[in-house]
Amino acid sequence: MTTEPPQHWMSGLDIILTVTFFQDAGAKTKQEARMSLRELVPLLRDTRGPDKASLPWLKLAEFGERRTERGSLRSNDNVKNIWGVEADYDASAITLERCRQIVSQANVAAIIYTSPSHTPTNPKWRILCPTSCAMAPADRAMLLARLNGLFVGALAPESFRLSQSYYYGAVGGGQFHEVIVLDGRPIDLASDLAAGAVGRAAPPRIKAAAYIPAIPDGEATNYGRRALAEECGAIRQAPDGGKHAALNKAAYSIGGLVAGGDIDQAYAMDQLRAALSDIRHRCQDYGHAERTLKTAFEDGLRAPRQKPERIVSEWRPAPFGIGNGGHQAPHYGDGFAAYDEPARTYDPETGEIIEGPPATPQQPEVLWIDAGEWDEANIPKRPWIAPGYLMRGAVSALSGQGSGGKSSLTVCWTIALALGDAVGEFRPADRLRVVNYNVEDDQLEQRRRYSAALKAAGKTPADLGDRIVRCGPESIGTLFERDPATGRILPTPAMERLEALCRETGADVLFCDPLAELHNAEENDNTAMRAVVAAFRALAKRLNIAVLLLHHDRKGNNAPGDMDRLRGASAITGAVRVLLTLTSMSVEEAERYGVPPDERRRHFRIDGAKSNYAVAQDAEWWRLAGYALANGEEVAACRPWEPPSPFDNMTMDDCIAVLETMKQGTAAGHAWGAMKQAGNDWGGTILVTRKGLTDAQAGAVLKRWVQEGVLVVEDQPGPRRGHPRKAFTVSEAKFAEMKSNKSGDAPTW
Repeated sequence: MTTEPPQHWMSGLDIILTVTFFQDAGAKTKQEARMSLRELVPLLRDTRGPDKASLPWLKLAEFGERRTERGSLRSNDNVKNIWGVEADYDASAITLERCRQIVSQANVAAIIYTSPSHTPTNPKWRILCPTSCAMAPADRAMLLARLNGLFVGALAPESFRLSQSYYYGAVGGGQFHEVIVLDGRPIDLASDLAAGAVGRAAPPRIKAAAYIPAIPDGEATNYGRRALAEECGAIRQAPDGGKHAALNKAAYSIGGLVAGGDIDQAYAMDQLRAALSDIRHRCQDYGHAERTLKTAFEDGLRAPRQKPERIVSEWRPAPFGIGNGGHQAPHYGDGFAAYDEPARTYDPETGEIIEGPPATPQQPEVLWIDAGEWDEANIPKRPWIAPGYLMRGAVSALSGQGSGGKSSLTVCWTIALALGDAVGEFRPADRLRVVNYNVEDDQLEQRRRYSAALKAAGKTPADLGDRIVRCGPESIGTLFERDPATGRILPTPAMERLEALCRETGADVLFCDPLAELHNAEENDNTAMRAVVAAFRALAKRLNIAVLLLHHDRKGNNAPGDMDRLRGASAITGAVRVLLTLTSMSVEEAERYGVPPDERRRHFRIDGAKSNYAVAQDAEWWRLAGYALANGEEVAACRPWEPPSPFDNMTMDDCIAVLETMKQGTAAGHAWGAMKQAGNDWGGTILVTRKGLTDAQAGAVLKRWVQEGVLVVEDQPGPRRGHPRKAFTVSEAKFAEMKSNKSGDAPTW
């Protein structure tokens, strides 16, 4: 089998797979392609044929060269490895839109496309789900069972055939042909779906002689009552992140039993709603959950089913469950755990438990466990989008004073991401897509900022294409609201629309400005703010994107790189993965770099205050400048700025001359002082008077010479009665080395 490291850091739609194409059902020839599901979409959408038999076939797998007796390459024995799973649905009950909802809520990457015989009233479709890497053929049944579990076992049984391939494209004009693309996780990384996995449907059952008919019990038969209790329990125990999937399965299953005559419709819906109400405090969008319950229940009503026929037998072990190492709890044929009676009964064909004592509910895994050796070469790299700044699945924050340059900087960064160009130390890994959500600027102000930033970079809006989506609220920009009764952080309609926009555009990064306007929680409440940042982190993981939040500093003077300078709760700092600070140039820094006082506020520095996964970096400087737009207006934009070196205007001869003077000592015969308190005897005075440097620049030159060992600081007699003071001594060895290597040009430091 081909072995490649899992592509965990990529969108499921962008993982490079091996796809095998067959010209027809005979499969006497094959063509393999290395491509992503996203690249496969045009083929699925645009391929046409006069009839179904003329359409080509595809398979997310790699085949060998072994042929069947009829010369076909498409056989189970010839599958070398798989790159995903494919499945077919032709039962006409689950609509295309319902399929989209189910898969989207499970956060599984997929392409759904209609079969040639599909119509809106007779839905028939196929689904392709990628894996993160090449996997063994034996793994396919387990992975497909996960997908089948989302649809409560409704996928066609032939989907489980290892070499099963499918037509793609449309017949004729393709009136009802449709392709749906859903981003999410590769199916092999969706381990949470294993608990609800449903294997291949059993063959038609033979009615046993000892059949015991179901006994009506007012509102439900015994079987229906037990099934309803089991599914209501599954809803109540559903883990966070799996609630909608549990609702789908439960409501659809019970709807089928209602249609089959095992449960009264009103009674069933009342019980399901009561179970949902019990977890209301854990639902971020209760209205959406109610709609999911109603829609899935109605879909189930269109797919009647009944209790499976059974025989009473002696107790015997149940078969191992799919996808759980043989230790899955006993379940009914339809997926309901059995309980109530002391003895168990089994289906004669499949061995499934039909009735029995209480089954231990399967609990979601709460720990990941790693032990033993590993190959470090196969460890995936961290999914940096811009190393040290932005990473997929994580939240970064940039904090600074108001009007300090944060918005201008993020505009510059978004342009760099869209172009794939480095700007300063900000180095995007590739050309990427960005959504910039700004509460403070309207559409026109954003266009002004971007026009200036593009002009500063020598680019035009045409260079960006559609890679940057700028958006903001029509009224209030709050994305998350805190429920005062439960303390839960819930998404607003604006957040739901923003998430949908990120999915629609295939965004890689989401910028949100400013944090204070994105929620209604108390800013100094650590618990509340930790939950707000956690909600953004969950969004980043769900969409496999990076999120950057812009925030404000506390009032007062704040040191560069100080993680405690953020306004509000300290939990914000702890919850983000990367924290950067933006600080305007200080008076001392302006003097050091020779920046005029009226220019000082145009300069700012970026420092790393926290980065769990990156090496600390030195300060990065930027400068704001005005750029004239074609509309006659001047708008500020920022670009990287390199602080001038105090050596910029000094040749090596200048340096040697200054050091010669320092060797000779002062006019009074003392060594030049190392501290500014020495007044006119301070060593920096030579640089100030001869080269016109500021005190700060002179101090920087002396500091560099001390670091290089040319100057040595030591206690020497001073002018006040020989009282010792810190003074400079020129190192003869280092000075001789400098003179022997001099070029007459600028010094090499």
